[in-house]
Amino acid sequence: MKDSQNSPDKQHTLFRASHMLILVSITIASAALALMGAILGWEKWPMIPIFASIIFCWFIHIQQVFTDMQRITIYSVVVMGMIFYYGIHPTSTFDLSVTACFGILLCATTGVKKLISFCVVTFCVTFAYNVITVLSADPGQLDALMVSRIIYHPIIVLVIGWLGRTLIDLWARVLKHSKLEIDHLTEATGRFNEFLTKVSHEIRTPINAVLGLSGIAIERSEDKEQLANLEKIRSAGKRVAEQISDILDYSEIDRQNFAINSEDYMLASVLHDLVMEIRAYHKKEVELIIDVDPTIPAMLRTDISKLKTIIWHLTTNALKFTNEGGVYLRITSTPQEYGINLIFEFSDTGCGMTEDTISKLFDGYYQAHNTYTRSTGGLGLGMAIVNGYVAALGGFLNINSTPGEGTTIRVTIPQQVVDPTGCISVRNPAGLVVGGFLNFEKYYSPMVRDYYNHMVLDIVKGLNVHLHRVDTVENLRRLNSSIRMTHLFVGEKEYKENREYLEELAANLYVTVVASDTGVLPAGSKVHLMEKPFYCFPVAEVLNRNILDDFSDRYMYCHGVRALVVDDEPLNLTVARDILERYDITVSTAGNGPEAIDMCSQDTYDIIFMDHMMPGMDGIETMRRIRSDVLGVWKSVPMVALTANAVSTAREAFRAAGFDGFVAKPIDIMELERVLKLVLPKSVVTFEERPHSRRKSNRPGVLPKDSSSAGQNETTPDNSVSTNEQTAGSDPFDVYAPLRNLGVDIAQGLLYCQNDDEFYRSLLVQFAGEAGDKRVNLEKFFADKNLAEYSILVHALKSTAKMIGAPELSEKARALEEASKAGDLSKVEAGHSDAMNDYKVLTDTILKIFGESEESNGSGDDSTESSDDDALEFTPETSDSDALEFSPAAQEEKQ
Repeated sequence: MKDSQNSPDKQHTLFRASHMLILVSITIASAALALMGAILGWEKWPMIPIFASIIFCWFIHIQQVFTDMQRITIYSVVVMGMIFYYGIHPTSTFDLSVTACFGILLCATTGVKKLISFCVVTFCVTFAYNVITVLSADPGQLDALMVSRIIYHPIIVLVIGWLGRTLIDLWARVLKHSKLEIDHLTEATGRFNEFLTKVSHEIRTPINAVLGLSGIAIERSEDKEQLANLEKIRSAGKRVAEQISDILDYSEIDRQNFAINSEDYMLASVLHDLVMEIRAYHKKEVELIIDVDPTIPAMLRTDISKLKTIIWHLTTNALKFTNEGGVYLRITSTPQEYGINLIFEFSDTGCGMTEDTISKLFDGYYQAHNTYTRSTGGLGLGMAIVNGYVAALGGFLNINSTPGEGTTIRVTIPQQVVDPTGCISVRNPAGLVVGGFLNFEKYYSPMVRDYYNHMVLDIVKGLNVHLHRVDTVENLRRLNSSIRMTHLFVGEKEYKENREYLEELAANLYVTVVASDTGVLPAGSKVHLMEKPFYCFPVAEVLNRNILDDFSDRYMYCHGVRALVVDDEPLNLTVARDILERYDITVSTAGNGPEAIDMCSQDTYDIIFMDHMMPGMDGIETMRRIRSDVLGVWKSVPMVALTANAVSTAREAFRAAGFDGFVAKPIDIMELERVLKLVLPKSVVTFEERPHSRRKSNRPGVLPKDSSSAGQNETTPDNSVSTNEQTAGSDPFDVYAPLRNLGVDIAQGLLYCQNDDEFYRSLLVQFAGEAGDKRVNLEKFFADKNLAEYSILVHALKSTAKMIGAPELSEKARALEEASKAGDLSKVEAGHSDAMNDYKVLTDTILKIFGESEESNGSGDDSTESSDDDALEFTPETSDSDALEFSPAAQEEKQ
């Protein structure tokens, strides 16, 4: 083996410990050498360069000057110098071998065989010099004993040197073998992770179908027993889907094969999603308290998917291992130069952990309790995923736990600030008089009582409101007689015990019951329900309402509003028309910028939604031309950027360009409503009850396309589905089977269409019907190597494919878009044919299933002009109670 292979720069970290070992050894040896020299009267001047050399060695070690090999060589030269100084004195002639052996041992720790040879040579030269000097002074000393010692000592040093070199060779072989074993295990782990990923993907497709179709079946079923069975199917499907997601996340982390995709988000939205998702894990006997500092900025930026995964795992873990008491999630922030550090502190009153358990917690597949039960089931990947994602986001976590008492996990994650306004506020804090009939003493755990008290105190301080809390109905009566309350929050137990009196109060003030049981309110109750957990965002929403302004059972409309939607993708225009018409908005559409300018010069509109990326004239230029070239009245018409362009500074860039609002795709309906309420005059935004004749939808206020159509889905007053919905149309299990075989996620496509099966089918037909011309254009731009136009078309394909539930085609289009925007022609050429083939197979299958029947029924009537880059994508819809309006920052906190 060559010595270069043994250098510290290339050796295992085992040899790097020799640096400190040699430095400490020569420091101690120099002190001993100085003492011996003083006692024996040796020359003192050599100690000066020796001490200077040692100081220099420490300096280059601390500052990490030079390479590892260069530093080791310098240390070794100092060692040899000390050996030579010690050995040249006659009194050290036969002690030198011991010192040389010690030097050889130090050199062996470096793993460099040349240094051992250097030490042996140094000994031999010094020993020979000393022997010659001694014999020259007194030749009579050369007797048999002297001869034997002259022979013996060099042989010992030579043997020790040989052993040191042999030991280094053995180390090298062991390390080489270990490296091969590590490489083999790494490769095997990689293959195993790849297998898990493939299996998970294969399972995910049918599981998504089970979840989506069971959800549709639940909506249509009226049989209680059947509903219970369907709920169990959906619950089991969700559990499998969660475990699949865990496997995929862990596999990505283990292989370090993931990217950070930062986007803007609101903390309110993250917590709302969390609350919705963890209800299956929330035990009735365990309180979940979420305490948010209202000064946290309203809009932040990070990889929201990974952040949600972190919060979800830590919250569900705390709930799983807490059988009684509570789980407390405290969210705060500290300002930093780059934005803020967002701090999540999870505390529970659960079983706690030992130090040994904590040390193993981040190992894959490790579970604190190996005995598998339903309450603490899982794959044991949660904390490993959390640790991996926290590190990926540049954060850190700390765990403190006491067995039998509980656990506290503190996670700190850096965040960029997009909107520094406080995340919670109320419209008129000075006009609010809030009461709380909340008896926290009913909780036996003092920790839970403290959690609730801290949370209420933070809400009161952060929102700058006064809260009058009582714990008995007698005190409530006295409070009500002494002040005029605007809002009253009541606990579930307190309501059940004093129902009649609280219903009487609800006639004159806004009474809200905080309950875990959604069936706590009787039919016809005037009291409002806030489902647990009780935390700041729903509290702020309630405080922004009053008894005369209750929209909880009403839906938003914009009667008489005329809207222009500008987009060069017909499918986007179809979706935009359908969504906006549900608010009773009259919608006109334009397929490009010049057409929009022409329409604005001939007609008037109350609001304009503008796509960004369009061929020729983009959305920003179109907006500026409308404001500058058309009549001055257009300067006051609100224009909203409605685009999938969600790069890091998109929101601020659109606002700086002159847009009045921004709605990113995929769109959250609540965000769309927030923007409509923000930019439109208050007089045109109304909230009304939904007519019973309107088509069933998960979205409030859905208007029918044609209420007289045969087989139209209708909703009865009790929200049950009419029999004609159950019998009309063909069975989706059979109709969509060919598309599911191609990897189309039917459930996801239906969700983008708000579970409107008729609308979804029309979009499929439109998507396939427009494919011919688009493929021709794509092939033309590809052949001409016109990557600028090519990127616009594949961007459109990415968005529209995702909207109909074709994730594989969407992902391939995304890769082509990125490559074309980067000017990477080789990547475009590598992926173009595969994507176009998938595109053709998918559209041909759609036309084969729906083409003729849909065309004969006029399903394509809603289709409009042109083609685009961005699809209007819609996430699953939520109720109005989930929407939060953020007013300007709250007033200075009252003391």
